[in-house]
Amino acid sequence: MRMSKTKEPSFDKIGIFLSAACLIHCMLVPVGLIFIPLSVMAYIDTEWLHILLAILTVPIAYYAMKRGFTHHRSRSPILLSVLGISCLWAALFIEKPHWLEISIVLIGAAFNISAHLTNQKMTHLKNDLSIS
Repeated sequence: MRMSKTKEPSFDKIGIFLSAACLIHCMLVPVGLIFIPLSVMAYIDTEWLHILLAILTVPIAYYAMKRGFTHHRSRSPILLSVLGISCLWAALFIEKPHWLEISIVLIGAAFNISAHLTNQKMTHLKNDLSIS
């Protein structure tokens, strides 16, 4: 018996997209500092983006991990997600040195991407096994 697939949003895909956007943003800002005059960079405040992404990460990860866990019963994606979110939130409280803040955000985003990819893969694997 085949299970019908519903058109529900994939919170894993949203999580991967946001974490990748965070990674790209954190990598491009230092490059922008090299090419954009400092007088212009002084007006570009990206702290609000960090806060927004950290806030959005929590409910997206929660729904994705909860849904995945009901299918595969593995805690590995949840652990990766908690590590990633912890890094993102910890980085919000680090102002100096800036390289440390960026490093922690990059590590957190990598954990989050890994969590969502693992969750997605395990969910699809479980669904494929239950359909066969």
